[in-house]
Amino acid sequence: MITVTKKDLIALGYGTSFSADIIRKAKKLMIEKGHTYYQSRKLDRVPKEAVEECSCTVKKQTTENKR
Repeated sequence: MITVTKKDLIALGYGTSFSADIIRKAKKLMIEKGHTYYQSRKLDRVPKEAVEECSCTVKKQTTENKR
């Protein structure tokens, strides 16, 4: 399983707070899928697939806000 951290997202060009938001949303998504391991506040590593799913949601929301 490939995982992503906030630092990885920052290296890709995302801002600090935006990266934290993506990780937070990915953790929430994983918890909703039943993976209670991600409830830990100190855990900052999430699966790449969860980040991709969340970043698509974030992109859709920002696109809708621009309209």
